[in-house]
Amino acid sequence: MIPDTLFSTTFRLASGVLLNLKSEHQPQLPAPQNGKAYMLYAHVPFCESLCPYCSFNRFLFDERKARQYFSSLREEMRMVAKRGYTFDTLYIGGGTPTILMDELVQIIDLARDLFGVREVSCETNPNHLDERLIDLLAPRVQRLSVGVQSFDDDLLRRINRYDRFGSGKEILERVQRTAPAFNAFNIDLIFNFPGQDLASIDRDLRLALESGATQITAYPLMTSPSVRRALEKTVGTVEFSREAEMYEHIVETLSSVFELSTAWTFSRKGNSLIDEYIVKSEEYVGVGSGSFSYLNGTLLVNTFSLHLTSAG
Repeated sequence: MIPDTLFSTTFRLASGVLLNLKSEHQPQLPAPQNGKAYMLYAHVPFCESLCPYCSFNRFLFDERKARQYFSSLREEMRMVAKRGYTFDTLYIGGGTPTILMDELVQIIDLARDLFGVREVSCETNPNHLDERLIDLLAPRVQRLSVGVQSFDDDLLRRINRYDRFGSGKEILERVQRTAPAFNAFNIDLIFNFPGQDLASIDRDLRLALESGATQITAYPLMTSPSVRRALEKTVGTVEFSREAEMYEHIVETLSSVFELSTAWTFSRKGNSLIDEYIVKSEEYVGVGSGSFSYLNGTLLVNTFSLHLTSAG
């Protein structure tokens, strides 16, 4: 993250379906407009291991680099505040935002102080669901989302998650202990992995229904060319011919207890919850490496680098 070139590339939206892309240098955020509501997104790109199917901006965890990063992230937030922005909601994604809990708490508390944030959503991984997380985040986070991906032990091994995050049974038990502590608790599931069949998906859905989660986000495996090559080496060749069938099966299976609130997200009936990816505002500001902002019809993309420089 480079504080003096926070938003280095601009994509200007053209009318219609296609995007008209134009690269620009943007040394700072445009000023906020009176009367507009904005959401704040903060990206934490560090992970304890890199899953072969993930195409998000992420780096292997190094504590020294991560602590430097969190410090720069707070500096960047202060720069956004100086531009005059306020936010009601904060979404923290990654990577693994809970990689350093003490640093994460400082980010949330600073967002409250600087911007008046009242509602926080945060992502995490199954191995971080413990009493310390509940103690620190339950008073600060309204929506917690955990990347389960699957409860199938064989699949968890093939996508390099079993040894790091535990078996499907262990993950389910952690979710069941943690979910009641939060106003909303979402679990992410992925379908259409190579070799995955409807029986495996059915088991994932059954355990998700038993987990106590108030939301389930079931989305298809999304592969860039680089991710597709990585999966071919570790899991198998991705096929898309059954994706629609699997999706329709998921919708039908969950419909008795959950209602479809967005394309991929199911909310437990009677809870009146919105998608875990909170979008109450049409425009948003992103801070951190690889984050996006959407302001005045323009997408602004933060540098994907972790290189640190002094602010200009």
